[in-house]
Amino acid sequence: YTWEWNEDGKVTEISVGFSANENTTTIKLTHAGFDNSESLEMHSAGWDSYFVGLSQFLTKGLGE
Repeated sequence: YTWEWNEDGKVTEISVGFSANENTTTIKLTHAGFDNSESLEMHSAGWDSYFVGLSQFLTKGLGE
């Protein structure tokens, strides 16, 4: 899907894939189309924090 932050006119593309493993599922998120490295780094840090939160949410109550 496409993504535009706060209607700034800079549209990027996000794709999400899921692959089943033995007892887990791997999520692969690709966010592409940045016009500068600063924007790429900021979005990368944001996605990292969201995946940490998702991991904590999914493992809560599972003894981890």
